[in-house]
Amino acid sequence: MECDSCGTGIGTGSLIVSVDWIGRGNPGASLARGKPQTVPLDGGEGFEFVLMGPEGGLDKAGISQIRAHTTRELHKTRRQTGQAILRRRRNRPANIFFGSQFDAFQALPQLPMEAKMPGILNEIKHNVFHVYNQTGMRQVIWPRGTKDDTFFTGMLLMSSVHLDSMNTAGFELSPITTALKLEAMRQVREKIRTQAADDIISCISAIACLATCALVSDSEDWAGDSSVGRKTVLFGYQVRDEIEGAEEYLIHRKAYAVLIKEAFEQQMFERSRFCKDVLRVITVIAIARRCRMPTSGLAPPIDSATALKEYRYVFEDMWQSRTHPAPELFSPVYDGREDPSEDPLPYVHVHAEHLRLLLQMMQWVVNAWLRQTRVPLDVDVDAGESDTDTVVLNSLCPRILHMPSAKVPGLPCTGDYVYEACRIVAVLMVQSAERNQLWRVLAQEGSGSETVTLLRALRYALEKTDLGSLWGKNIGLLYWVGLVFHCAAFGSTEYPFAHALHVRACFELTYSYHDWHGALKPMLALKDIMADP
Repeated sequence: MECDSCGTGIGTGSLIVSVDWIGRGNPGASLARGKPQTVPLDGGEGFEFVLMGPEGGLDKAGISQIRAHTTRELHKTRRQTGQAILRRRRNRPANIFFGSQFDAFQALPQLPMEAKMPGILNEIKHNVFHVYNQTGMRQVIWPRGTKDDTFFTGMLLMSSVHLDSMNTAGFELSPITTALKLEAMRQVREKIRTQAADDIISCISAIACLATCALVSDSEDWAGDSSVGRKTVLFGYQVRDEIEGAEEYLIHRKAYAVLIKEAFEQQMFERSRFCKDVLRVITVIAIARRCRMPTSGLAPPIDSATALKEYRYVFEDMWQSRTHPAPELFSPVYDGREDPSEDPLPYVHVHAEHLRLLLQMMQWVVNAWLRQTRVPLDVDVDAGESDTDTVVLNSLCPRILHMPSAKVPGLPCTGDYVYEACRIVAVLMVQSAERNQLWRVLAQEGSGSETVTLLRALRYALEKTDLGSLWGKNIGLLYWVGLVFHCAAFGSTEYPFAHALHVRACFELTYSYHDWHGALKPMLALKDIMADP
């Protein structure tokens, strides 16, 4: 027999093994140490394998050949006898449930309404994992949240409102959304009596979801002008009374604030990352309310000078911390600088020159506005710096107002709807500063005015962009656009769409980025430069 370098040989149906292996397996065998022995294989001619390598160790290649030979013989026998050969792919969840039809939605918490109408929530369950699919949600929130009926019901309510808001024909609250809202309230009333630690965080989450959706719910009382509270129809659709929506939000806000205080007393946020991560996104949305977004009066006002220090404990802990500014979050209202005297960091992910020019001009204008509004009245301002800001505003604001639209043919910006959305927001902010009017007042002052066209054009431009990816590496630009749109659209039929976009962006910034300054600083900047109510 001739052996190759791998220790395998071709012979006449026998197996060569090491002496030690046979001796241990056959105590009565009398074999000369170190002399290879052959063990015949059944079935006549075949392969011989050597399990002992040249250095006396185990020959793994030989073992692999035995396994391959056995598999070939097995398949050969089955083909000869006509037996079916089952092949299964590995690492597929279906292998676990081989022979059965598994419904993934049945593994999630089942609500009472599903017992009467099976599958009624399948679309909403699919959407909730599509919209709230951020890194932190997948790694921390969902593994526990999908086992909690109350938490999951609150998230389903958010998902259902999101689906209703995406209706291009106009916002209408679906019966399923109303049922989910009532179910969330029922579960909170039941769990809040137990006073268990896990139930407290479940109730906090569900009530926060109810509060977030309060301003976009249906109501029997409607109004287009909150100052008079009369029933009004705008653009063919009824618009919710802002006063009633605010009252409902305040009720929910007070309820989860009491529970959050109790959770702090029990040190739940120090011990559980799940609880702390839930608190993060609740805090981001709550800070927006303190920044008068989408309207004033929803929460006590916040001090921009101390806000970061005040909420640092929420975003900095043993699980995550801010190490550097994220370029993806840069926008005219957040440039990543810690020291205002430093040069602004560049927009590394903006490649279109016309968009870069617009953003740089708007950044100069915003910084000039902030210097004018954040300097106390009793502090002497350098005359040269004040004159510079005046020159900047007088020069750049008219240029921003006359930037070409993406609808104009034959230009580099033609068809660039990311640029178009940013341009419309920039125009709205400049006009608001010049007229000293709120964004939403300016955007809804009359059906025939240009500014109403801006509001509708902004939604049109946003729908033309890739909202599925939240503008990818330029999510900071979308966050800025969404914050302004969220305020400008409040009280109109465009608000549910703006609300859904704002909430999703808040989740993305909270659970996909550690640069929490990029979530808070844009809101603080816009609060300081928006007109007083």
